[in-house]
Amino acid sequence: MIENIEVELARKTLIDRVQLIGSETISLEESLGRILSKDFESTLNVPDFRKSALDGFALNYKDTEDIDGVEKAFKINNYIEAGNLDNSQYTKDSAIKIMTGAQVPEGYNTVIKKEIVREDDGYVYIADSLKENANVVSIGEDIKSGDRIASRGEKINPGIIGVLASLGVENIEVVKRPRIGILNTGKEIVSLGEKKSIGQIFNSNYYTLASILRKIGCEPINLGIATDDIDEISKIIDINIDNVDMIITTGGASVGDYDFIFDVYKNLKADILFKRVDMKPGTPMLSAYYKDKLLIGLSGNPGAAFVSFDYIAIPAIKKLIGYRDIEIKRLKAVLKNDFNKKSKRRRLVRALFEIGDEKNYVSIMKDQKSGTLQSMMVCNCLIDIKAPNSGLKKGEEVEIILLEGGDLL
Repeated sequence: MIENIEVELARKTLIDRVQLIGSETISLEESLGRILSKDFESTLNVPDFRKSALDGFALNYKDTEDIDGVEKAFKINNYIEAGNLDNSQYTKDSAIKIMTGAQVPEGYNTVIKKEIVREDDGYVYIADSLKENANVVSIGEDIKSGDRIASRGEKINPGIIGVLASLGVENIEVVKRPRIGILNTGKEIVSLGEKKSIGQIFNSNYYTLASILRKIGCEPINLGIATDDIDEISKIIDINIDNVDMIITTGGASVGDYDFIFDVYKNLKADILFKRVDMKPGTPMLSAYYKDKLLIGLSGNPGAAFVSFDYIAIPAIKKLIGYRDIEIKRLKAVLKNDFNKKSKRRRLVRALFEIGDEKNYVSIMKDQKSGTLQSMMVCNCLIDIKAPNSGLKKGEEVEIILLEGGDLL
C-alpha cells in the first residue's frame, strides 16, 4: 500500500488493475455511444456500381474529343432515375439523360451538368470536349471491400452508424456496459424524497457520479446509503461485489473518527492499493482490490469527490469499458483572472474553458471549497498547479484538463 500517492501513480495503479469486460451484440440503432469490441472491416464496395454525381447527361468522353467550341448533337437514348436498373447499349454519339445517384450504363464514362448544355427534340448539344470519369462516382470510391471502417475501442458516433448502415449492417458487437456500484456513507445523508432533518443533507454525490458514468457508457447501480459502521459497509460490499464490475464509495475516506473505509478494506481482507492522494482537493481517496474488482473510496465532500473521480478514476473506468483512448485530454488556454492562493500541495482548481477567435481562455471559479456544489454547474476543466506554488496570474498561459463531467467531452 502507498500512502500520499502521487496523482499519476494513483491513476496508473487503477488502470493496471482493470481488465476489459465481455462483449454483446446489439442492434445498430441502439449502438450510439457504445464501444466497439473488435475491428470492423467492410465486406462491400460503396458504391457497388458506377453512379452519377449530378443531374445531367452521360456520354462516352471519346465522342467529345473532336468538339472545339461548336455544338455537337448527341441523340438521347434513354432516361435513368436513381434506383432504376438500366441495360442501355452504348452507341456512338449517344447520350443518356441521368439523375443524381443513378447507375451509369456500360460504355458511358462521363457526365455533364444539364445546366450547361442545350436539350432539344431528343438531342443534347455539347460545345466542349469532356474528361473521362468526370462527375462519375466510381465503384468503391467511398468505401472499398476490406477497408477498416472502425477500430476496437472506438466510440460509436452518428457518422459510424451511418457508414455501417450503408453497408447493410443490422447488428454490431460492442463491449458490455460495466455495472458500477455506488455506495454513499454517512448518517447525515438522506435520499431524495425523504424528510431531511436539521444537520442532514440530501445525497447529491450519487447523482453526480452516476451522471458521469452514464455519459461514458456505464450502468450505475445505486447501493444505497450506509451508516458509518464497518460491518454494515463491509456486508454491503461483499453482498454486491459479484453483481457489479467495480464499487465506488463516497464518504469515510479521510482520517476522522467516522472515516471507516480504510478499516472496511482491512475487514474484507482486500488488497489495499493506496491511501490518500497528494493533491487538493481530493486528498481523501483510497483504493483496494477485492475479488478481482476495484474498490474506490472518494471523499464525501462533493467538490473533492467530483475532482478525484474525474481526474483519477475515469481513465481506469474507460479502460474497463473498452475505450481505445483513455488518456486525459489537455489543452492550452490564457487565464482571465488571478488565483492568489499559495499552496505547498499540488492543486487542481475548477475552471471554465472558453474557445476564442484567436486564443482559448479559461476562468478560475471563485469558490474552490471541497464541500461546495454550485461551481460544478459550469466547471468544465481543471487547472493543474504543481507544488509548491504561489498561485497564478491573469494573462498566463496554463494547461487545462478537460473533464468528463463538463460539457466539452
